[in-house]
Amino acid sequence: VALLTELSLPRRVPQDPERPGRTRWRRSLERAQRQVLARVPPRDGRVQAEAWHDWRKALKRYRAVLDMRVKAPSELLDLLQALGDAQDAQTLLTLALREPVLRPHRAALSRAAQARRRTARAAAWTHWAQVKAALLDDFPADESSETTEAGASDR
Repeated sequence: VALLTELSLPRRVPQDPERPGRTRWRRSLERAQRQVLARVPPRDGRVQAEAWHDWRKALKRYRAVLDMRVKAPSELLDLLQALGDAQDAQTLLTLALREPVLRPHRAALSRAAQARRRTARAAAWTHWAQVKAALLDDFPADESSETTEAGASDR
């Protein structure tokens, strides 16, 4: 046990472009990128809490794959934070409308949660513009996937 306390491990596994696992990681990253782009909710002002939650889950998967080799960019972390704030506001709104114990505070809680959700989603769209540019720049484009990606990212 004493030896373990003295052991110092590197923060990340050193990158070796020739390592066999790198190709598998790259394929996993590309799959996660496609999932993120396919799950972007429409920007039409509708609530669609489930679609936003699915987008957040896809982004979290992308970050997990990305973190295997490189540090996630701050823009992605900011986007995930904004989406988490929106999810928290949605949960508060759901509880405020459902739980009888909150009935006396329902109107105030609903207004606050809706305002927070709007603010968080606006911040998410701002951060998404930066993340989307990075995803599309890094995404290997071929003629067949280029039109699909453009259509999915415009949503």
